[in-house]
Amino acid sequence: MKSSKIFSVAFMLFISTFMFMSLRTPQNNNSHIGDVKYSILPADLFNETQEGKWVLLDGKPLSNLSELYEFLDGKMRLDILKKEGDFYLLPDVRGRFVRSMNVNGQGDDPDTKRKVGSYQQDMFQTHTHALGVGVSDKQAASQLDRPRFADFAQKFQRAPFQTKGAINGHAGEETRPKNIALYTYIKIAN
Repeated sequence: MKSSKIFSVAFMLFISTFMFMSLRTPQNNNSHIGDVKYSILPADLFNETQEGKWVLLDGKPLSNLSELYEFLDGKMRLDILKKEGDFYLLPDVRGRFVRSMNVNGQGDDPDTKRKVGSYQQDMFQTHTHALGVGVSDKQAASQLDRPRFADFAQKFQRAPFQTKGAINGHAGEETRPKNIALYTYIKIAN
């Protein structure tokens, strides 16, 4: 009787452990392949903390021996990656902002034919500025002599609009939102 209780407890423990492990076990061998993660850790430290093989998304060729390559090739979907010669390249996200894909034509990206991982050049939306000198003839006559005012207005209309120096302390070499730099990795093998 005592051995049957021990057997019952051991069997229940085995079943419980098996059920718990089956919840944690991936349903297929491609679990999390192609996932992307951000991290503050450089590649050598990041890979110490992760299961599987992760690489930086830095535009390098994807090894045809990796599980990601085999998975995409098996699904006939390697065309989502840029190809140079005989090599399929991982996206290069260094120094770039990631923009979510339009799904089924929905979203705010006007380029509805983009591919995953494709690069999009920076751009300013076409727009105009209403720049005027809000000075009436009467004010101009009292503040400036008319020939000088007319000469200024004519030169101003022909000159390209540029800003030089700091505007509110934030002028620089590019237009960008506030941001934080992180490493970006993709899982290529379990």
